[in-house]
Amino acid sequence: MAREAAKTEFPTAPGRYGYGGCLWLQVRHAENRSWLFRYRRNGRSHEMGLGTLDALPFKEATKEAARWREVLQRGGDPLEERKRIAAEAEERRAREETLEVLSERLISNWEKEERWDSPRTSAQWRSSLKAYAHPKIGKKLPEDVTVGDVVAVLKPIWKRIPTTAGRVRGRLEEILEYGHAERQLREADNPVKADWATPASDWVNPAHWGVRLKILLGELPRSDKHWPAVAWVQMGPFMEHLRSVQGVSARALEFAVLTVSRSRAVRKSTWDEIDFEERTWTVTEDNMKVKKPFKIPLSEPALALLRRQLESRADGSGWIFPSPRKGTPLSDMALSEVLRGMNHQENGRPRYPDPDSGKGAVPHGTARSSFADWARDATDFPDDLIETALAHKIKNKVKAAYRRGDAFEMRRLLMDQWAAFLARGQRPWTPAELPFQTATNSRNSAEESMLVRLLQQVLRRPDSGSILAGVVNANDARGILGSVEIST
Repeated sequence: MAREAAKTEFPTAPGRYGYGGCLWLQVRHAENRSWLFRYRRNGRSHEMGLGTLDALPFKEATKEAARWREVLQRGGDPLEERKRIAAEAEERRAREETLEVLSERLISNWEKEERWDSPRTSAQWRSSLKAYAHPKIGKKLPEDVTVGDVVAVLKPIWKRIPTTAGRVRGRLEEILEYGHAERQLREADNPVKADWATPASDWVNPAHWGVRLKILLGELPRSDKHWPAVAWVQMGPFMEHLRSVQGVSARALEFAVLTVSRSRAVRKSTWDEIDFEERTWTVTEDNMKVKKPFKIPLSEPALALLRRQLESRADGSGWIFPSPRKGTPLSDMALSEVLRGMNHQENGRPRYPDPDSGKGAVPHGTARSSFADWARDATDFPDDLIETALAHKIKNKVKAAYRRGDAFEMRRLLMDQWAAFLARGQRPWTPAELPFQTATNSRNSAEESMLVRLLQQVLRRPDSGSILAGVVNANDARGILGSVEIST
């Protein structure tokens, strides 16, 4: 049914309403109304969307309909004509789009798609590219970027700031890959092929970390930077302090320490990842750095924490550690804020300083580095097992080739002992009193060596926490070990 052009009230009941000149209004419901251009060509009916009623006022919709009627009158097909116009515009934009413009478009798109946890990530992309890449190659077209260009960007910072250099290279690789993928898509739909849009099998990304860059730049130097962490001998008092801090963020940090996990995996964890019967937490590949699912054995303290979280569950979301904003996980700064508060002292010095740098401990270092230091200094678990518990790749290629499983049962023993150690509370061992290590100034090194071996066996027992609860120095250890049956 035709409608008058001046009519300002539009129907809300579902249906299609004609306004003359091939212009129709399609109504699915009151909040979903859009314009259609319906026409017949070569005996067949066609329809083309013009936009929503909210975005395209009636007056503009009639102009659009008139525009496409002219195409019909010339013998053309409006749908094909619109595709052609869009393809030409895209080719024109692509010919004029520099690497700098492409970079900003990619970052903006990924921000909209929420690819990153934090707005800081996009800011870091922009600042690093602006500082190191754009001054040298930002004005070049993406298809003109060569390996030599990438080397020119990276060489001045490769050894000076290797961590940043590695990130800049990776970002350039993703940007160039993004541009190339778009070209491939356009080539499939557009008869005018871009010169550089060669088949994917033939094109090599100039920023890809392969033989060429390795020869020209050398291996990326390893950074000596470590995340500030709580000294492992202070982890007992630290955990007692942490348990006294209220709030979801504090419980998330406690869980991260008990499971030696990264912040993202904890913050993004959901209840369907937990198996209380099997006492496991399976981290999804999206939340793993290695992009593979990882099953973590849960100690009794970790399970008890989860049960308390489940009992106090307030919202209907699946997040184990939900944000105060309903339906969202904790932000990436939530755990850091907890530790920053715990570190605060009137004298300005951190309460939990890193033993090497003196800087205040941070969540990543405390949850992972402190564990690794304890496992290596206070136990004789093999290093490969410790690395596996941290979900690190085994660096030795030969060992990695022969490793079939994930050492799950051994990791459960390791996690149980870690939890028992953390339960010591306010009775820390000082380096001079450690019963696990051979005292260098001991008069009887053979006795001390035997003591170390005995204690390491005790640590493997399920009741090690209760046995060692009263151990403060080596004399205590001698007394307690005398009443414990262990094989020598």
